[in-house]
Amino acid sequence: MKFKITSAELNEVLNEGTASLDFRPESGLKERSVEMEYSFGKAIFHEISFEGVHISFGDFFLNKPIRILVEGEEPCIGLHFELSGSSYTEAERFSEPVLFTSHQHNIIIAPCYKGEVELTSPKNKPYKIFEIQISFSFFNKLYQENSFALRIIMEHIRKSKHGLFSKNNLSITPSMLSVIYEIINCNRKGYIKKLYLEAKVIELFTLQLEQFENINNAPDQFSLQKKDLDKIHQAKDIIIENINEPCSLIHLAGKVGLNDFKLKKGFKEVYGTTIFDYLSETRMEKARLLLLEGNMNINEVSDAVGYKHSTHFTAAFKKKFGFLPKEIKRKE
Repeated sequence: MKFKITSAELNEVLNEGTASLDFRPESGLKERSVEMEYSFGKAIFHEISFEGVHISFGDFFLNKPIRILVEGEEPCIGLHFELSGSSYTEAERFSEPVLFTSHQHNIIIAPCYKGEVELTSPKNKPYKIFEIQISFSFFNKLYQENSFALRIIMEHIRKSKHGLFSKNNLSITPSMLSVIYEIINCNRKGYIKKLYLEAKVIELFTLQLEQFENINNAPDQFSLQKKDLDKIHQAKDIIIENINEPCSLIHLAGKVGLNDFKLKKGFKEVYGTTIFDYLSETRMEKARLLLLEGNMNINEVSDAVGYKHSTHFTAAFKKKFGFLPKEIKRKE
């Protein structure tokens, strides 16, 4: 995979490299971390590569929106997750521009790629991205003829057709975020890490396909205006940032400038679940990660995710995962 990222404004190469998606490093995988400073800000990102897979994630601290030129010569499928900020892409062989905003994901099928991307970060926050590129040969190992979603992707590949798997981007779910954070924070080494990450890549891909199939492109039915959609996303951010001290529905609605009915209806429309269920799901996923890290006991984890009584937390955890918090190391 030969790639080049260039500043469209400064005509300066920001990142460049050559590596096949199907290379086989002796250690099982190859990693590198990069930190760069430019006139428009700085970038900190990490790359992990192994046979058939390239994972990249990081933060761009921007003092203004920037335009970059991206070139990639090797065919691939991109699992794209916009964690914070927005991007606007105009690419050769894509029929129309591609816009991602915070908390959105999609699957990009690209036999080859060349385009211009404009990145915008939210106020006082970095532009955060997480992306996985998988080779067509890696995809072939996962392909099943009886899967409607996989057949659509295969049809794009066979016809050398560029584009997005779903016409509309979908919202990143707590389960997806959990897998993303497990990949980012994985501290395993060598071939064991490669096996772990490969399993997580497949799990994340599965969650995307499952969501696409379950809602059958329901975002076409969104009744929200863009300003209200942004407020729904803001409400989701507030929920995550205040998970240990959640605010009431009325308080949350006031913070984002919507009435409580519109917030409830819009949240269910965008995320496919209620605010309460989203909070519960996010709490449990965060609790699972904290327990696996092993730096907190059960009472501390219970406090960290907003439960006043550890017995209530234990009951909720068992209902969600089917085992007690103290059993997590043995079960996972």
